[in-house]
Amino acid sequence: ARLVQNEGAVCRHLQRLVAGCIRNSSAGSHGRGDGPGPYLVILRTLFRSITGGKHELSYKELMPIVHSVVNGLYRMYLATANREFRLVVLELCLSVPSRLSVLLPHLPLLIRVVPPALRSNHGDLVNLSIRTVEFWVDNLHPDFLFPLLSHDHNTLCDLFMALSEHLKPMPYAYGLLCMRLLGKLGGVNRLFIRELINYKPDDGPGGPCPGGGGGSLALRCEWPAADDAMTD
Repeated sequence: ARLVQNEGAVCRHLQRLVAGCIRNSSAGSHGRGDGPGPYLVILRTLFRSITGGKHELSYKELMPIVHSVVNGLYRMYLATANREFRLVVLELCLSVPSRLSVLLPHLPLLIRVVPPALRSNHGDLVNLSIRTVEFWVDNLHPDFLFPLLSHDHNTLCDLFMALSEHLKPMPYAYGLLCMRLLGKLGGVNRLFIRELINYKPDDGPGGPCPGGGGGSLALRCEWPAADDAMTD
């Protein structure tokens, strides 16, 4: 609400504010400390405020620096091993205040941050990553999106495996969301996927499959007898 009331006054300083936060976070020692540091916290609060409402002036103001913002955040992610710092950077990458049309050139890079976000075990970040990929699937033409996804085979495999790790029954919050998203991805991806996903079940997050068998999967299907079907 405060940003809506003061958007006109804030917009004129928005580019310098965002660029300054990224620059100071990159140059400082916050990535090696105990947390993300004040600059990333400011940036996260700002991004959440802008993306949480209809702030057209802010979107237009940030449009010229989207390229440097996305690349700067990704460089910060690669440059640190601090978990809390990385979690905030992942959230910022997936919530850059910009229209999808402006982010299109940066989707190959943004796709790379989705698997670690899915594996973060951080509820809000997992939800954000699922919703982001679903938004891409719903709003981009398959002829554009799926070649982009399948361009880097390792990234594609990592994305599918990270989604599959959340296929858990209720009351787990994200199992149904991931199943729905995998269903949407499965509709057209067979036209673009040319290689098998090299996955060893024994190396998965759940460990070896119960009872051994090298990760075999058994399906049992039952149909009514012919006489029963006729009476129904």
